[in-house]
Amino acid sequence: MESRFFRALDKPTQNRLTLSAQPFRFEPQEFLLDSQSKWNTVFLLNSGSVRMYYLDRDGKEHNKAFFVDHAFFWPVTESLRNEPAGFFIESIESGSGWRWGFDVFKQTFANENDWMTFSHLWMENVLAEKFNREKDWLQLTAAQHYVKLITLR
Repeated sequence: MESRFFRALDKPTQNRLTLSAQPFRFEPQEFLLDSQSKWNTVFLLNSGSVRMYYLDRDGKEHNKAFFVDHAFFWPVTESLRNEPAGFFIESIESGSGWRWGFDVFKQTFANENDWMTFSHLWMENVLAEKFNREKDWLQLTAAQHYVKLITLR
């Protein structure tokens, strides 16, 4: 299991992550997370694409994020792990990847300092991506946004 997100980790942590990962496959329109569920799973995609989206009060879908090959995403806040997410994560196309329960994933880190270093760097990444998505939403048409998504793949 190779991921750019894990390269900076020490070898023992990488080994524990590999040993504790569960392989999974998904088909199009399969829910990885329902809006009424707590998000307690860490995902690393090998292939495929999924989207994160909300339903508004009229039932209209609003995309929040897209994840494609080699994406790594997890419930970064305590509220996501302890309360219903309020959004869906659904596959767009077939794919595969690795997953961990959040508690199992966190326990693979040898100590709290290692976990805090990893999660802090990840939080910076999430915030940067959020700002980029917001900018794209405000400045790109839907067609331009789609082209950007498939080009980054």
